[in-house]
Amino acid sequence: DGLAGYFTKANGQEINFAQMHLCFGAPDTLKSKYFTTEDMQLSFREDDEVEIVTLLMDPRGGVNASSGILPTKFIEIPPSLVRGAMEHMEMNFLVAPIIGDYNSPAIPLAKDSRKKWEWVSQKTAGVWSEPDGEIADRSNKAKNDFKAQQIHEGYLSLKLKKTDEPEEKS
Repeated sequence: DGLAGYFTKANGQEINFAQMHLCFGAPDTLKSKYFTTEDMQLSFREDDEVEIVTLLMDPRGGVNASSGILPTKFIEIPPSLVRGAMEHMEMNFLVAPIIGDYNSPAIPLAKDSRKKWEWVSQKTAGVWSEPDGEIADRSNKAKNDFKAQQIHEGYLSLKLKKTDEPEEKS
């Protein structure tokens, strides 16, 4: 399911965002002062205080809530509540190392008519380049021309296209 982890609040305390509970079955090697693999134990009695659980999950997926007594329940966020945020989200991805032409790396890219990919790197040490505009998807080009190759590292940025930018033709 789409659950990455969860945070708990119990006995009138504040939610402890300093330590995330990882999903059931997560390897113990991830255990640290920031992550725990200990399962949450819930008890239901009339005099118990409310326990609040904050889920960190993929908004496009759901979570299977299981207990020892009740049937499993699939919980999801209605798409109408997250669609707007997901459509306006911009992200940066570290890409390092990658081999490509001397001037630019060859990177397979997902296509989205409302978004564009930009490449930002350091041409000289400590000086970041401005994006050269949208980069092309070059995943289908064979590299057997023996031109000069270079190792690149930088950030691949997924940005929203401005409304006056033309849409990419396939």
